[in-house]
Amino acid sequence: MGNAWPAVAANVELALDPFPETTWTAEALFVADEGLPFALLGYEGFLNRWAVSFNGAMGYYIVEPVEEFHARQPPEIMNVLREKWPRLSPPQGW
Repeated sequence: MGNAWPAVAANVELALDPFPETTWTAEALFVADEGLPFALLGYEGFLNRWAVSFNGAMGYYIVEPVEEFHARQPPEIMNVLREKWPRLSPPQGW
């Protein structure tokens, strides 16, 4: 957003309610200014572990295991995506 904010790094234990048996440790940055109206999800420690689908128009998002998301995709999905974005590389395991 064009600005820099002081932040403090800490290791946190994460878990998702639908998957209580699945926990992991990730480094998180906590912004010192508590009045900021937004938060960011990081790739390492969260988005590299889960498939997240955002529906901004309807105001919700879905977090699910990567394997479940991938199982619903057509086999040729990476070919379709590469046509649109040639430099795209498939996620690990695809």
